[in-house]
Amino acid sequence: MSLSEREKSLLCLAAIAAAALLAFSPCLFNDFLFMDDPQLVWQNLIIRDLSPAGLARLFFHPPADLYMPLVFLTYAIEYHFFGVEPMAYHATNILLHALNAGLVFLFLRPFFKSLWPVFAAALIFTVHPLNVETVAWVSQRKDVLFFFFAALSLALHTRRARTGHGKDDAPALIAFALALLSKPMAVTLPALFVLTDVCLFKQGWRASLRSKALFFLLAGVFSVWTVMVFVEGGHIRPVAAGWWSNMPFYGLVQYFSKMALPLRLAAFYPFPGKDDPSLLAAPFIAAAFAVLLLFLKRVPRVFFGLVFFVIALLPVLQLIPVGRTPVADRYVYLPSIGLFFIFAEAVAFTASKSRAGRLLAVAGTVAVFVSFMNLTFDRCKIWKNDATLYGDNIAVYPTVHPAYYCLAGYSYVQGQLDSALAQINQAIAVEPDYAYDLHLRSIIYGSMGRTRESLQDADQALLLCPGCAEFYNDRGVTYGNLGRYEEAAADFRKTIELDPSRAQARRDLEKTLAIIKTIKN
Repeated sequence: MSLSEREKSLLCLAAIAAAALLAFSPCLFNDFLFMDDPQLVWQNLIIRDLSPAGLARLFFHPPADLYMPLVFLTYAIEYHFFGVEPMAYHATNILLHALNAGLVFLFLRPFFKSLWPVFAAALIFTVHPLNVETVAWVSQRKDVLFFFFAALSLALHTRRARTGHGKDDAPALIAFALALLSKPMAVTLPALFVLTDVCLFKQGWRASLRSKALFFLLAGVFSVWTVMVFVEGGHIRPVAAGWWSNMPFYGLVQYFSKMALPLRLAAFYPFPGKDDPSLLAAPFIAAAFAVLLLFLKRVPRVFFGLVFFVIALLPVLQLIPVGRTPVADRYVYLPSIGLFFIFAEAVAFTASKSRAGRLLAVAGTVAVFVSFMNLTFDRCKIWKNDATLYGDNIAVYPTVHPAYYCLAGYSYVQGQLDSALAQINQAIAVEPDYAYDLHLRSIIYGSMGRTRESLQDADQALLLCPGCAEFYNDRGVTYGNLGRYEEAAADFRKTIELDPSRAQARRDLEKTLAIIKTIKN
């Protein structure tokens, strides 16, 4: 008995889900990490209230520089049922990744006559080692969640454009808005819709642009807001304009190479020096790529895949110098759809030539799947905790200072203050003027009773990042411990001004003001 097309698709989706669950199963036994997990999850008071008032705070009074209410909503639901048990949060990420892999399959399916190329591409996406960072890191919930809504929006748009079902793109627009509420990186989606219309549906670009006006309006609002937040939060890196102009090209080369050969992966990669050969060569490689694109306009499906990849990467190509790493594995999660479109096209082309071609396509896909599955399974174990992750990071890239920062934070939480101080000093030796390094060393000094040095670092950190609410809060705590209550009250007030959601700062301010009143009386 032969299976229907729908039954075959369901079997493919089941196999994709099984591959995701197996490849990422080690993550279920991983811990929280020092980088971002405390602030976003287990120390985050805003996720501990699922009442109507608490839900309103998620959407209307979020932390100052983190407007991703849907992400916080998922954390709040998990906290309500599971507290701060890491396995629950990891399980959600894995399940979302399995759904995302299914959406890749559904997005690609209409563009191919045969089921096999689409299944092959979605399967390799599912187990690609670059996706480990996105799935294994609880704080990257924003990536798996924004991808879900972004891929859903793409699939809905494609369905309407292909079948004419529905009079407008309202369902796709709603999914797009939900993607933006998960992560601002979704701002490239309107351009991807236009690219799909022009390259795959042969629609005129002017007509496509007009029909996407609301999409571009939403994207523009979120783009401006995100840049403003980065500026206020001190996340924009001061750099020399000359050599930094090569960084977008360098990033493109790195992402292409890591997609093709996912080896020497890390949570943090080193910034290239201004005389680094790979940085100097990047513009020439990018120019060759641009020439290739011009040639490939005659092959619109390959052109579509490559341009999709580049457009989706634009927000993270260091056009604005932000972050503590020049590239990051998680940034290719959505853009990789373009390359997997090309992969499916290559499988379809090879399989259509002859029986030998079909055997080659199957054997090649199986070989890549098995090797990537093994790499992903092993890399999930490296993400077990801070010691395993950043120890591996330093072994591969010894000069990457954020890895030392995270190790220092882990040592501090474990009560190993001497180790924490040595590790944060290594981070500061590599990059002396990074505010968060100085802030962490201030906390470590305070725990060691070295209050003078603690306040010096706290003051310097605030000079570098005057919009960082937590810096004022922690300095206020130090002032309070020293009996300098007026200065403590001022810092708590500034904390609340910058981030009204900080309930603990309000309580600390009330206690401090009560002490001041008692002293005066």
